[in-house]
Parts: sequence; structure tokens; C-alpha cells
Amino acid sequence: MTSYPPREASMPYVSRLSVVAVFLCGTACAAAAAPPRYRVTILDTMHGEAVAINNAGDIAGNLWDSLGNGRAVGWFGGSKQVLPALFESATSISSKGHIGGYSTTYSDGGGLFSSSSGLVYYRGNTTGVPEAFSIGDADAPWYTYSRVIGVNGAGWVLAHGAANSGSGPYLAGGGSVNILPLVSAYAINDQGQVAGWGYNAQAQAEAMLYAGGQVTGLGTLPGDRYSAAMDVNENGVAVGFTESLDASGYTHKRSFIYMNGQMTALGNLASDNTAVALNNLGMVLGYSSVQSSSGTMRIPYLYQDGAQYDLGSLVTDPNWHVADVSDINDSGMIVGQACNLAGCYAALLTPVPEPAAYAMLLAGLGWLGWRRPLPLRTAVR
Repeated sequence: MTSYPPREASMPYVSRLSVVAVFLCGTACAAAAAPPRYRVTILDTMHGEAVAINNAGDIAGNLWDSLGNGRAVGWFGGSKQVLPALFESATSISSKGHIGGYSTTYSDGGGLFSSSSGLVYYRGNTTGVPEAFSIGDADAPWYTYSRVIGVNGAGWVLAHGAANSGSGPYLAGGGSVNILPLVSAYAINDQGQVAGWGYNAQAQAEAMLYAGGQVTGLGTLPGDRYSAAMDVNENGVAVGFTESLDASGYTHKRSFIYMNGQMTALGNLASDNTAVALNNLGMVLGYSSVQSSSGTMRIPYLYQDGAQYDLGSLVTDPNWHVADVSDINDSGMIVGQACNLAGCYAALLTPVPEPAAYAMLLAGLGWLGWRRPLPLRTAVR
């Protein structure tokens, strides 16, 4: 796996103007454009989820059998590649097709109750990720943990680890391990920028971007008590959420987008919403939490051209319920999970009409991509 040291992120002038123009277009553009529509493609007949997609259309995901045993998979050019057996779960994919994830070992002896190890799969090879924290006192019960959170096109790995000596996010690559000055991290871009959160000088939890040894605090929306950055694109634009506490002690979240040093609240489908991913054009994915008599409902949303949409209302086939969304690429292709009465499956949502560059990807998915989705009353076998 080729690795290069992360560098200080820079935002090209043209790209910065393009992203700002898309964002500031706002409601005027939304009024002129019809709401987008999406076609659901079920990626496999096994139950599962798709967790990440890159601009080449490569997808990382997880499938599980009737006993709940999980396997990490990748879809490259429309063809499924089952990752080696030790690769229990995939979490991310890079712009070049690296898949990050982890394995888990369970034991009832020797003081080891579980140990997760970060892994990266690339072009048929699986590589273990170095640990950042040591066991410490040899007489203490030992415990090690690492999981890959993200990997960029240069092969730099963002992981979260823990052991007796400490815990937290770190970068691994080029033979080095760098523990980050963050509490949690969630994404890395090809410029080496990391999105997450940490404690500021006032000991408050704040959304942060890390790059080249420097941490930038993003602030919080007015009236909220803390924030976290969940994703960052190649232009250095970040999304995430801020949280407030009401008089009754209940927490409420608001989605934000951060660009040019300013945090701006996104539209509001419900009282609680969180942004989780975005592409380089400023399209944002997230979900709203809505309280009902049966409990809390999670409703995935798409933010585009200044408007926020219930993603489920944009799907062309009502037989599928969009249960979760994880990632979006620059062609507007979305991955996540779609469900019917038979279960939940790894899903690809493609804009209608589809981008011409991705026609071959869908053709490679064969009958799964083009046949009519199963009706609600039909079981998948």
C-alpha cells in the first residue's frame, strides 16, 4: 500500500467559488428545479448494508447470513468481491478503492475478552493497521482495540484505538502512527483533513478539523452547547450537528454546514436532525429523528440546492423503504440500506435519469439492478 505524508489542506480558488455558488443559490434555485428522483438498486439478495461509495462507483458494504454472521464486501465495476474471512466488517472506501474495516477476536481465557484489529483491503491484499496504544502494565488484564474509520486515496488510515495506555483517534501510514488531538474522528479526505470533535480551551466539546498538525475549531450554532463534524469534502467543507438541551432536559440536534470559516444551519425537516455525509458539490445526506406513538422514527434526508427533502419521498418505487443512508458521491449516487417486509438490504440510490458515466456500473449488477424490486409480500430467498 503506497502511502504519502498528509499535507496541509488547501482549497483551490475555483473550487471554493463553485461550492459557495452552489450553496448560496439557495431557495431561488430550489424553486426553479424539480425535486430529484432516485431509483433503488438492491446490491445483493443477502441482508446487509452499503456503507461508502467513491466517485468511481466502487462501494463498500457488509452482508450477513441468517445466523447473523457478517462478511465485508466490495462492489468494483458492478462486480461483488467478498473480502477475506478475517475482514468482519467494512466501514469506508477511499477514492482509489481501499476498503477500511476491522476484524474481531473473542476469547474467554488469558484475560482477553475481545480484540478488534483495523484492516485495509486493496486490490486483493489485506493489511493490518498498526496499534497506537500499548498494553501498559504487563500484570494488568490486557485489551487492544482498533477500527478503521476512514482511508484516503494516498493510503493514509484514520483509525480509532484503545488499550490500557489510552484511547482515541489516530492516523497511520508511511511507517508512522500519529495520535490526534481529538476525542473522536469520523472522516478523512484526500488532502489529509480529518473531521471530528474535541475539547476547546473552555473545556467544551466542539466540532473540529485537523490537518498537518493543526486543529481548527468550527464553533457551534447559536444557543447550542456543543458540536461534532461528521464529514469533510475535498474543498474543506464540513457537515455535522450541534446539540442543545431544552428546559425538560431533552437533547435536540441541528445539522450544519461549515465553509469559509462560517457555520450555517441547514433546513429543518423535524426538531432533531443530523448531517452525516456530503459530496464535493455541496449535496448533504443526513437524517431527522421524529417522535411518534410507536417511538422514534429516523427519516433520511437529502439537502440539495438550498432545499431539504425527505429522501424516502424521492424514491421511484414505493415497495422499498429507505431505512438508512451512509454516503454520497459527486454524481449524486447514494448508498445505504433499503427495507421491505422480507428484511433490509444493501442499497444504491441512483438519480433519475442516471448519470451516463455510471450506466456500466448498474449493468454490471445484472438482474439485481434492473429487475422490478420485490413487492412487500414476497420473501427474498
